[in-house]
Amino acid sequence: MWDYHFDPQTNVIDVHMSRLRQKIDKGFDKPLLQTVRGAGYTLRAE
Repeated sequence: MWDYHFDPQTNVIDVHMSRLRQKIDKGFDKPLLQTVRGAGYTLRAE
């Protein structure tokens, strides 16, 4: 997914996920976008 010169110390994913959370979770009591530690992210409507 990342090209050869990707900097693993960058927070670009964290920034995008934060912005998505602000938009997706708005209006819901429980967050829909959740972090799966060691795997990534998931959308859950529980």
